[in-house]
Amino acid sequence: GRVKGRSCVDGRKQREFIPKEQCASPTIANSSLMLMMSIAAKEGRKIATADVAGAYLHADMDDYVLVKFTGTALDLMCKVNPKYENLVRVRNGKRVMYLRLAKALYGCLKSALLWYNLFKGTLEEMGFKLNKYDNCVANKMIKGKQFTIGWWVDDNAMTHVSDKVIDEVITQIERKFGKMTVTRGDRHTFLGMDFHFPGDGKVSLNMREYIKEAAETFGEDLTKKVTTP
Repeated sequence: GRVKGRSCVDGRKQREFIPKEQCASPTIANSSLMLMMSIAAKEGRKIATADVAGAYLHADMDDYVLVKFTGTALDLMCKVNPKYENLVRVRNGKRVMYLRLAKALYGCLKSALLWYNLFKGTLEEMGFKLNKYDNCVANKMIKGKQFTIGWWVDDNAMTHVSDKVIDEVITQIERKFGKMTVTRGDRHTFLGMDFHFPGDGKVSLNMREYIKEAAETFGEDLTKKVTTP
């Protein structure tokens, strides 16, 4: 598999002055996802799942946020861009640099909500309307048929009877957020669940691979039984 990495800031200090109601971001409900996939199977819709790369970094930071760099992180920043050396100061014998965030960097408490608002707004500009019962499901009538998109942060599931229509919507989203990793066909792994659409109006799902990966990662003996406390 691919080796992936991500730099994050320590947003824990923001909890002192940002209440949860100002930074909580919605995600698609499990029941909504099950209904969405069931309808897709029943109506013979095509399915695509897609991932927006570096989603948070597309959203502008709406507040004055400074990030403090020290130690190895500071050295790496200056190595990547030597111009940062001009911004380095010495405090108590240690090198330090402060930078103001322009984008919703991973780790900041409001980043998830800022991305959600940006993505939701983009879909609304494209003519989609949010579901009244789930703010992470949106629909649009395209060529006389319903197009449905449901998302969990940067992971999206899209359904429509036409592959061509799905292609067109994906292209529109990519114009704003860049190339996405897209999966097509009758088998999809989405949010840790494996979905199979055999074409008979039904959909099956399981999490065998997810459980297998967890067992291999943590090395637990899953053959033993315990009583529920």
